[in-house]
Amino acid sequence: ARSEVRPVNDMEIVLRWMIRRTQVVTLGLKAAVSLSQTLGWTPAAREVGGLALTKNILSFYHNPLEVMDKAREIFAKSESMKARTESRDRDLRSVIQDLHAKGKYGSLQESYVSFINLFDAGVVLPIWLTAYEKAIKENNWSDAKAVAYADSVVRTTQDIGTPKDLSAIQTGGPFSKLFTMFYNAMNTEFNMVASDMILMKAGKVSKGQMMGTMLYVVALPALLGALMSGNGPEPDDDGEDKSFFEEIGRYAWWGTKETLKYPFN
Repeated sequence: ARSEVRPVNDMEIVLRWMIRRTQVVTLGLKAAVSLSQTLGWTPAAREVGGLALTKNILSFYHNPLEVMDKAREIFAKSESMKARTESRDRDLRSVIQDLHAKGKYGSLQESYVSFINLFDAGVVLPIWLTAYEKAIKENNWSDAKAVAYADSVVRTTQDIGTPKDLSAIQTGGPFSKLFTMFYNAMNTEFNMVASDMILMKAGKVSKGQMMGTMLYVVALPALLGALMSGNGPEPDDDGEDKSFFEEIGRYAWWGTKETLKYPFN
């Protein structure tokens, strides 16, 4: 599959230039964008278990001096994880590829998005390790099968921009990409929810499990993302004392609004 269709006329050249500049400004050197990468833990918890993932995150970063050694061990086992930095996200990858050809100024601008890759690696490495250990310990699979399973968990729960993982609408030219900037996250979340809905209709996933998917994939990222970006509940400025239930209702209304608008952010 092709992930990049070259511009065929002057209009598409202008559109591509506008898209690339928008991507740099939106993604580059923004703490909220980098921190939002940590929200990748929530959909992964739906696949490997929240408790096991939390334990592995704490264990992985317990000794900062050993983090790079653990990362090298993972890269030695998984070519997919080793290559992830170069193909992590279509929008991020297109920016980096474009900047590679722009000399010293390209290198400077490329550093703007390096924080996103750094935070992404900090998230996906413990996720991969948790999935790998689950396959070995719980399923008693071979090393090769465990590696393939861990790769699939990362690929299906985290944003990535390899050609095989892009939907058809993302593989067009500059005009179509104008409407699909930053589409990867929504595409990943939609696929996870839609997959479980199909399995629930087939009787392979219970309603409780489906509710868990909605919690991990939609509700938690929506609420935590809003808090990270400073869009928490509005302060109560009317000066009147509110009852406990009124306060609960105010927070519940905020949570409902953030969750409902999350797929459109």
